[in-house]
Amino acid sequence: MQCYTDSSTNEIQCYATSSTSSYYIKVINNGSYNAQFIVGYTNNGSQYSINSGTVSSCSSKTINIPSTATNPTVNIQFNNNGTWVTMYNSAFNGPPVLTVQLTGTVTSPSYTILPPDSGNGSNPTMNVVQTVNPIIATVGQCITVTVAVTNNEGVTANGVNLQLQAPAGSTFIPGSLMIGGVQSNLSEFPTGGIALGNVQEDATVTVVYQVLYNSVPEQANGSLLTAPKITYSFTGSNGSNQVGTLTGTTGTLTVTSGCQPPTCSPCCCCCCCCCPSTSSMYNSYNQCM
Repeated sequence: MQCYTDSSTNEIQCYATSSTSSYYIKVINNGSYNAQFIVGYTNNGSQYSINSGTVSSCSSKTINIPSTATNPTVNIQFNNNGTWVTMYNSAFNGPPVLTVQLTGTVTSPSYTILPPDSGNGSNPTMNVVQTVNPIIATVGQCITVTVAVTNNEGVTANGVNLQLQAPAGSTFIPGSLMIGGVQSNLSEFPTGGIALGNVQEDATVTVVYQVLYNSVPEQANGSLLTAPKITYSFTGSNGSNQVGTLTGTTGTLTVTSGCQPPTCSPCCCCCCCCCPSTSSMYNSYNQCM
């Protein structure tokens, strides 16, 4: 939905627009101030004036323009102590494709005209895969979790952050975490995420850690693993900063007691076996006594 002020009636009118319009004005505000931009044009005999509203620092906005528009104008302003000051004002012969990046401060604002984005061909193609070994583990057995983050093609993925959840109900083994082959001395699982840095094209960063179970988890019949997620940024083909997110894939994990099946004979009751991690006993129903 896009809205404009009808200059003849001063009424606000709105109409549906496509996010893939061929003609647009986009302002990326990387400056330390608020900005706005006003787009004017004539279409089918009517005058239109569209105000973007405030474009705050570290954000962007886009106004689409009909292909039949004529006499389009663009006025980009920044806010200086409550006063809107023009920093870019231009007219075009036809509907433009214009991306403007704002930088600087209120006392020294500046802008750069960026070339049109040619599409997603340069975007990084990321892949995140989580596996465990063994996939069927017993209580007290070390379980190795491996997460591989790969940039298959495209530009470098910058500031990659990996969000993980340890297998449900497990105990993290302190000091077992390795990031890109480098051991970490963390004593607790990093629930706040793991910084992987920049991942270049055709590169893989591997994260490995170990856990164990002290007892059969309550979720033994459900999923113990949660798919990993990553966030990252990259430079678009028009030079602008873009942000990407991805939820990866995960294998499966089953945890058992490790007890052998109970044996019975006509003259005695079912036998018991030892609990792997304690001296407690398991009865024939596989429950600790």
